[in-house]
Amino acid sequence: MPGLTGRERTLRALAFDETDRIPVVGGFVRHPAFLAGTAGVAVDEFWTDPQAVAIRAFRNLGADVIIGLILPQRESAIGAQVGHQPATRFASPEAMLDEIAQLPSFTALHRAFDCQQAYNQYLALYADGQTAVGDDMLWIPNTFHCVAQFQNEGYFGA
Repeated sequence: MPGLTGRERTLRALAFDETDRIPVVGGFVRHPAFLAGTAGVAVDEFWTDPQAVAIRAFRNLGADVIIGLILPQRESAIGAQVGHQPATRFASPEAMLDEIAQLPSFTALHRAFDCQQAYNQYLALYADGQTAVGDDMLWIPNTFHCVAQFQNEGYFGA
């Protein structure tokens, strides 16, 4: 079993098969200076291709799998994450209710949802990421864009 690639190691672990060691997960570090330094480049170079530099950094750290590569936002105050949201952006509870009333109904959202299109988009996201990391690592894209929001306190208020 020695000589497993990160991809093989991760797939074996996910199947509860024996591995040579526990797979190392990468993907959730969002600090540009850390990622750039670990990849051996300057921060300015990081911003020219954040995904490629982040993948190189995780490879240098010995990651076997990248789960949900969430890249830093350049426009945030520290570059590592989206800036802190104010408690609410609404002038009053009534203003918030007015906006909520304008949102589409669940029925309308359900009617407009194209399951095959969403599936195809996810497959493309997986294939593109797997191409980016190569055959020796496994890419598992995040699905944060299609789950119920758990941080709406920054949008609707605390």
